[in-house]
Amino acid sequence: MSEFPSGDGLRRADFGHYLRQHVEMSLEDRIAWEREKRAIVDAKLRANRLAQREFRLQRELGEDYAEATLETHRIHTGNQRAVELARSVIDGGFERGAGFFGTIGNGKTRLAACIARAAIMADRSVRFVTMQGLLDEVKAAFDDEGKAAAIYGFAMVDVLVVDDLGKQYRTEFAATTEYDFWNMRSAAKKPVFVTANCSPAALMELYAPSDRTKVRIDPSLGEAVLDRVFSLSGGASNWCRVVGRSERKSA
Repeated sequence: MSEFPSGDGLRRADFGHYLRQHVEMSLEDRIAWEREKRAIVDAKLRANRLAQREFRLQRELGEDYAEATLETHRIHTGNQRAVELARSVIDGGFERGAGFFGTIGNGKTRLAACIARAAIMADRSVRFVTMQGLLDEVKAAFDDEGKAAAIYGFAMVDVLVVDDLGKQYRTEFAATTEYDFWNMRSAAKKPVFVTANCSPAALMELYAPSDRTKVRIDPSLGEAVLDRVFSLSGGASNWCRVVGRSERKSA
């Protein structure tokens, strides 16, 4: 910035030039300061948001999976394809879902936890829940409005992991609530990441048994639910089987 003209050199034109320069530079400085201040506020808000989401996710994951990452995940021939699928989902910005199935204890939940934690670090809203846990939370709501709010909360989160699909109790309430939830999630076109102990074909038999004489719940609800589940998790044909020894037994 030039010095203010004085003495005999003080002319109206000089003063006008100084004033314009001073105002222009002050405006630029002010804009830069406002940007810096906004960046600091945004960084603090993001840090608080991440901390809150991380705290809730760790509570939902439990101690066993709270620190799960793909970088520390044990890879072997039985889970290599599943790990590659999880990596592609993360690298792709969580735009599409995925499904993992296999016997108990072989790392499906840990893989899903890796996806959930990566989503948190990417500043996505995340919930990690079993289907039974989701149903219990909805059922615990005080009234119909509360139940609808609970379903909406799960349906609209950016990244949703549903662990152990198929192990929930099959009741009329469960069937209708599941349909309402999956229908809302499907309408929002938000992906889901699913783990199950049985294959997609076995899940279909569970939700909509081929022997309709023993069915207590309308099988069309089950078919509609799984149609949405598979659509949001990358398609039944793309579900990845995880094989190997139980991680719990070998731990």
